[in-house]
Amino acid sequence: MAASVGKPISIDSATRNKTRPSSARVKVEVDLLQSHPKSVLIQVGEGAEITSTQQRIRYDFLPKYCTNCKLQGHDAIGCWKLNPELRPNKENPAVARGLTAAGRRKKPGKVNSELILGEEKKTDPG
Repeated sequence: MAASVGKPISIDSATRNKTRPSSARVKVEVDLLQSHPKSVLIQVGEGAEITSTQQRIRYDFLPKYCTNCKLQGHDAIGCWKLNPELRPNKENPAVARGLTAAGRRKKPGKVNSELILGEEKKTDPG
C-alpha cells in the first residue's frame, strides 16, 4: 500500500508486530511535485471470492514546496520572490513580528514525515 504513495522507508513497531490491525503507520519518501492519492484500492481474496475496498490515506505531515524558488517551507502563495510585499520590512511591521497580513499570529508548523494508512475510526454519539 505504501508503495502507491512513495518509497517506503520504515514501518512502526505496532504495524510490524500486527498489534494494531485497524491501521498501518509507514514512513515514506514522497515527491512533492507529484499529486498525492487520498485513497488506495485494496483487493482481498482468491478466484471468485475477491472483495474490494477503498482505503483512505491520511498524511501526518506533507511540507509545502515552492515551485518558483524550489524551497520547502512555503508554497508559491507565500513566496517572497513572487510576492515581495510578504517580506518583513519597515513598511510592513506585522510581517516582521510573525503576523499574517490580517494581523493574526502565524502557527508554527509541526515536523513529522510519517504517513498513516488506516481506517477512519467511527464513534457513536449516543
